[in-house]
Amino acid sequence: MKKLFKQTKQKDKTFLNPITIGVLGILGFLILSGHWFCPFYHLFGIPCPGCFLTRALFLLVRGDFALAWQYNALIYVLPFLAIVWVILYFKNYKKLALKIIYLAIVIMTIYWLYRILFVLGSFPFVIDYSALIFRIM
Repeated sequence: MKKLFKQTKQKDKTFLNPITIGVLGILGFLILSGHWFCPFYHLFGIPCPGCFLTRALFLLVRGDFALAWQYNALIYVLPFLAIVWVILYFKNYKKLALKIIYLAIVIMTIYWLYRILFVLGSFPFVIDYSALIFRIM
């Protein structure tokens, strides 16, 4: 009886469980169909750190490197960090892989603050005055 109780307490640690696949499928459909919007941008009126990454990726694939850089320069950094993270994670360097995640967050935050301080107001990093925060004020 004790052995049965221990088995029921174990968590399912698989990444590709049906819920994860469903959520990723819905998000993928929304992004590719053009119906995705940034909740942060629609609430606060300023783009989030990840805003315009999808557009930059599409521009990069299309070969428009300069416009991809203008939309979000992190499109050249984050894929590299993602590849490094995957390699470290699957070679069981999980602590080092976690540091790569922290590095990506720090880079995204610094770049976002730079864009708020020096780029905000110019294309494509514009303020949305119809955002919820401005309607409440």
